[in-house]
Amino acid sequence: MIAAMLFTAAALVLGLTIRIDDPDLWQHLTVGRAIWQLHRVPTTNLWVWPLYGASDICPSWLFRALLWPFWCALSVGGIYAWSWITALAAFALLWAAARRMGARGFSALFVLALAALSWRHRSQARPETLVAVLLALELGLLVAWRADGRARRVAIAAVLWLWVNAHISWPLGFAVLAGFGADAGWRGMRDAGSARRARAALAALRPYLAIAIAAFALAFANPAGTRAIAQPFDYWLHERNDPLFFTIGELHPLMWSLQWRTGLPLLIAGWPLLIAMRMSRRGLDLAEILLCALFTALAFSSQRFAGLFALTASPFVARDLAERRSGSALSSRFSPWPRFAALTAATLAVSALEWSRPDVPLGVGFDLAQYPVGACDFMASRNLRGPIFNEYYNSGYLLWRFWPDRSRLPFMDIHQSGTGEDRRLYPYVFASAEAWHALDSRRRFELLLLDGSARPVRGNRLPDIVDAETTWALVFRDDNACLYARLGGVNDAIASREGYRWVPGGSAGLVALGVACQRDGAARREARGELERQAASSRFNARASSLLANLSIMEGRVDEAHALLEHALALEPDAPTAHERLGILALGAGHPLDALAEFDREALTGPGSGELDLHRGQALEALGERARATDAYRRQLARRPDDARARDALDRLARGGGP
Repeated sequence: MIAAMLFTAAALVLGLTIRIDDPDLWQHLTVGRAIWQLHRVPTTNLWVWPLYGASDICPSWLFRALLWPFWCALSVGGIYAWSWITALAAFALLWAAARRMGARGFSALFVLALAALSWRHRSQARPETLVAVLLALELGLLVAWRADGRARRVAIAAVLWLWVNAHISWPLGFAVLAGFGADAGWRGMRDAGSARRARAALAALRPYLAIAIAAFALAFANPAGTRAIAQPFDYWLHERNDPLFFTIGELHPLMWSLQWRTGLPLLIAGWPLLIAMRMSRRGLDLAEILLCALFTALAFSSQRFAGLFALTASPFVARDLAERRSGSALSSRFSPWPRFAALTAATLAVSALEWSRPDVPLGVGFDLAQYPVGACDFMASRNLRGPIFNEYYNSGYLLWRFWPDRSRLPFMDIHQSGTGEDRRLYPYVFASAEAWHALDSRRRFELLLLDGSARPVRGNRLPDIVDAETTWALVFRDDNACLYARLGGVNDAIASREGYRWVPGGSAGLVALGVACQRDGAARREARGELERQAASSRFNARASSLLANLSIMEGRVDEAHALLEHALALEPDAPTAHERLGILALGAGHPLDALAEFDREALTGPGSGELDLHRGQALEALGERARATDAYRRQLARRPDDARARDALDRLARGGGP
């Protein structure tokens, strides 16, 4: 059992050791630093320039204050230490609760390992990591109370108070208490005579009600007072249908395509099944039923709750599964070491799919490609000043780099802090030039820090909208960010001197740039100079390298184009159409097999340029595989019925002609 515990803990730590890409972390650290520097919890907004100084709630202040010493002590190692320690503490408490309910053997550890896969997606240094410990501690205290009759009133009330100061999800702590209180009342009513059932139920409920009342009164002892208590209810009643929140992926309903590797479907389907089986043998556990209903509904409603569902389910599922296995032939036939081997094999088998997923890779350190590092370096080196417009998810890094400089604070932070009119316009500025102009005329921004990734938020056209205006100059561009400065504004000297004139920030202008470079050698030279400047200004230069490769292809510099595309792929493995262009180069060099391999790689990362099947057909023709080439051309025509080259190739093959 000791070996099994150590193995499960090691598997948990390994699974949680992932590259840090959470953009919110930087604001958590900034607020934690501010709390320690100011020696108080801020009650006014210090984080966004439109609301600076206004009365404000400091969300999750306790988590942020606790996280900051970890960073001070160990830097990035402190972030991992926080994630490991909180996860190990939470799962140890859940395991203890499962054992207190009667779970024995290795199956309980397997259930914890399965739950850890769902928790993995919320395990970076977020407020929920502290919530996980508080939830597990509350469950453990309530399970112990039910087992030995000792209420542990002070400890439970303290946990609920800490939860209020740790995260907006604090009502869930009271919901868990209510679930166990309902169970106690039902048990008291069941065990009493018919004439005393109501009185017995009330007597059993009374200590739970007393704890809830005391804890709720204590909850007002927080830096924001009544506003912090009202915040989750205000969100549920009014803000959850705000269009702004529809842009936040983790608030969307559960997406099975993201969760099937975690084993979450096994827990969601298996927990009610085990409850039904247990009821037929051992009777009703009302607390389990109520918590299953609540947390399953929450998991379906929002991806944010999938991890908390897994944590809550794990001790009950472990108990129910152990009861199903107790006395079975398998448990009595095999000695502990073969069962330990079965545990390790099963844990590794269910974990392998999740641990190998490319979007959540194992590793240590920050994934700096997720943050506007180069753009902030440029702002600092050129002394650029705001007011700044930014996407809310880039606010954390802005704050980390520049707080408390008020001239470089973000427009909107990770909590979507803003006035009613700003919040109303914000979701639409990325698709509507009219909405953008309304917001800009209202706020008169001096700097725009926009997402520059190859695959930004779907429907984000704001860089293209800004490119089409004469008000702004693109002064910095890399794979992570576009930075624009207003011409004629406070940064006019930099905007006029260093603004790009040929290369756009968005993607819509690239077609016109390509046509201009194809027709005009002078334009091509100008564009090359700007792209080389972009590539030299940031280590995140896959986009600039990819565009330089296009110019090299135009000029017949095949080896140079090949090297630039390989460099782009080394930085961004799914760089759009990079493998397709490598395939075209290989085809032109007389290597159709290599070309086919590149086209297949392109198909794995995206749709390519829309001509992937055309190029695949050309490679197959070169290999003499006429039937497969015909199929590829037909697929191309099915996708693009007006593709003259695919139609001509089909006609040629039908006549028996060669390539």
